[in-house]
Amino acid sequence: MKEDVQEIAKKHIEQNDYLGWFEEIYQKGKNEGLEIPWVSQEVNPYVKYICEKLNVEGNNKQALVIGCGLGEDSEYLSGLGFQVDAFDFSPTVIEWCKQIHTERGVNYFVADLLDLPKDLPKYDFVLEIYTLQTLPISEREKAIFSLPSIIKHGGEMVLICRIKDIDEITEGVPFPLTLSELATLQTSLILTSSERLLSDQDAWKRICNVYKKP
Repeated sequence: MKEDVQEIAKKHIEQNDYLGWFEEIYQKGKNEGLEIPWVSQEVNPYVKYICEKLNVEGNNKQALVIGCGLGEDSEYLSGLGFQVDAFDFSPTVIEWCKQIHTERGVNYFVADLLDLPKDLPKYDFVLEIYTLQTLPISEREKAIFSLPSIIKHGGEMVLICRIKDIDEITEGVPFPLTLSELATLQTSLILTSSERLLSDQDAWKRICNVYKKP
């Protein structure tokens, strides 16, 4: 089934449609039972790990989840006491979220990381996990530079992504980031912690960076 997802993504990206493949995948997942590799129906274990390690508490502060998918991480942050906004590019997955999550009141909405709404507020806590790495390098710089603008002064961002060496060649999605790409965030944000994440499931190299906006 993962091959099906790769084929859909490749078709869209070859047409310079860098995000549209998510909509087709979620439509097929919802209506045709396509297995979506990143959907687990529970909080991502790396998100839970870093939140527990940092003793993250919401205390009714505002949080934003970027590329929320089916909302597992958004609902987790809501359970920690945040007032959570969560967006995704796919209208289908946002409608799906609203159908399956009805208890905690997460605000799910459609938005594009490459063209964020002008009225988007600034947040105390931002979670970016595995979204930047879905963008080709040609589109990624704009998204990276947009992130600090949505964080309050004194606010934090947790960023989790796959990484690669600068000369390492990878094929298909995701497109892992290099450390030099991540370093551009430090022109506006302070890197407060950085941890390589190990996985027993695959050979991908991952990193979790925590940033603070001064």
